[in-house]
Amino acid sequence: MSILVMLLSFSLSLSLKIVVSIRPLELMVKEIVGGTCEVNVMVPEGSNPHTYSLTLKDRKTIEEADVVFILGEGFDGWLRSTAPDKVHVLSKDFKREFSENVHIWLDPVAVLWMALEIRDIVAKLDPANAEAYHENFCRFACTLYEKWESVSWKPDKPILEFHPALYHLIRRLGGKLLWITSGHGESLSLGRLRKLIAECKKSGVNTLVVEKDVNYGIAAPFIEALNPRIVEVDVLGWNVESYTDLLMSIVHALETLK
Repeated sequence: MSILVMLLSFSLSLSLKIVVSIRPLELMVKEIVGGTCEVNVMVPEGSNPHTYSLTLKDRKTIEEADVVFILGEGFDGWLRSTAPDKVHVLSKDFKREFSENVHIWLDPVAVLWMALEIRDIVAKLDPANAEAYHENFCRFACTLYEKWESVSWKPDKPILEFHPALYHLIRRLGGKLLWITSGHGESLSLGRLRKLIAECKKSGVNTLVVEKDVNYGIAAPFIEALNPRIVEVDVLGWNVESYTDLLMSIVHALETLK
């Protein structure tokens, strides 16, 4: 059998067509479905999930999908109108936390609950593979729990970030997060800048955490005043192949902070 025929037969045997908004949800879904389903992420690398506009190709992919997973309104809710009967909101059990900060995918506790929701939905749509989805979930939950329990590092002073993507993760680690801007049209006032600089000096904060591919040019006055070490993190996971690796890569980067 030729390689082309083998690939074609494999693609035809995939159980479900799943659409997700962002890369972290893709990683989470793949932890549950393994290679049995086709998983398509809408927001490509380098694009902003808050402002992304669907292409015609995206709309066709959504039209052909069996299910669409999003985090919720205020982040990727723009996907809801394209296929309201297929959309499942994964943050529904964490409404307060999600309203505080939309980066809920970096909260390991919330992720386990969302993964459980994903398992239940795909098992209902594809009962023939329900047992495999359950086993995959259990394996993922055990791996994530073990990795998280192995983290001994705790922040001994506030963590400064350009944009508060690490809000939930730092909270789970028992730390305090400071940020320069919310990143959603918020301007950096002189008063806020002075207050933030004073707090950082008082707390001994000398590192600025920035997200991969995010322009932090408006932080120039802050950087000039404190000359912090810049630490880059990839909160969307484009450089990893599993959700656990995404979370731990950020933790390992934070462990270098002094």
